[in-house]
Amino acid sequence: MLARIGEGRAALASSRKALEIRRELSTADPINLWKRWDVIQSYATTSNLLAQTGNRSAALEDYRETETLLTNTIDDPTNILLHSYRANAYSEVGESLKIIALQKKTAVGQKRALLLEARSLFQRSLNVLQDMQSKASLSRASSSKLEQVVREIAECNHALEK
Repeated sequence: MLARIGEGRAALASSRKALEIRRELSTADPINLWKRWDVIQSYATTSNLLAQTGNRSAALEDYRETETLLTNTIDDPTNILLHSYRANAYSEVGESLKIIALQKKTAVGQKRALLLEARSLFQRSLNVLQDMQSKASLSRASSSKLEQVVREIAECNHALEK
């Protein structure tokens, strides 16, 4: 909410604190999948906020941590909420890469690589959301997320054409 009202630095401070707390909770209970997903979502959100506030290297670091956690976290095919967490995490880090790619100081070659990776992340998010939709388990909130992800992919494609 702080980021939406233009308080990016305060939002980032809150996000970092939430990440720290969630990492501690997850470390204390490493088999708890919910706590692990809270950590993943916190890294993704923090990456996005870091990109929005112009901290490129830290945003990329948190993106890489999010990607590692996503890769190493099992899926529970019966848990719809965890599927939406996965879709949201892919979308958040996709957005952070897109923000970095579109900054004026980003070199052309790196811009293209970042946009391709962002598009790939958005596509992964879309795949999860479409799978949920095909199983009639897509909530209203996730349905609007699906539409947003489709727009993000189109924006990446448009930027890549330039």
